[in-house]
Amino acid sequence: MTGLEKIIEKIMDESNANCESIIKKANADAEAILDEAEKQGKAEAEKIISAAEKEADNVAKKAASGAQLQRANALLATKIEIINSTLAKALQSFKEMPEKDYFDALVKLAVENVQSKDGVMMLSADDLKRMPADFEATVNNAVSSKGAKVTVSDKPAAIESGFILAYGDVEINCTFDSLLESYRDELKDKVCEIIFA
Repeated sequence: MTGLEKIIEKIMDESNANCESIIKKANADAEAILDEAEKQGKAEAEKIISAAEKEADNVAKKAASGAQLQRANALLATKIEIINSTLAKALQSFKEMPEKDYFDALVKLAVENVQSKDGVMMLSADDLKRMPADFEATVNNAVSSKGAKVTVSDKPAAIESGFILAYGDVEINCTFDSLLESYRDELKDKVCEIIFA
């Protein structure tokens, strides 16, 4: 083997050794990069899974809260419906009282609402037809201690039950509908205590 051949062989051996070293280093670097990428991928996957679990938990809580709110609203609506129905039935029972009891109730209502002066009591057309003959005298006898005098108008008022007391331009609405409305909140509380205690 000539000297030139030996030099070429030595250069080839060194070149092969360098190539092997570079390939080993490249393989090791590639392995390290893949390991790091795998670790980052796992970490990113865990973050995504954790975020998804939290979001699912939030959605579940909101759904449960929404369902609970719907249940509470439905229960409240049912209670209000029961209360309104009870009050409507009470009002209807006032309107359907036996005649004597009905007009006795009107007398008591007049005593509670008259002013100490002359006034006009206006009744519904139906009440004017069935009014006892001595009703005006009975009312005046009951309100006389308050210095009041009441004349029952022969013109019907556009009402269903109860009456309206007129003092010139001032009117006191003593219809059962109006009285129920003015005491609605207080009556609702009492009905709630009785029904839902």
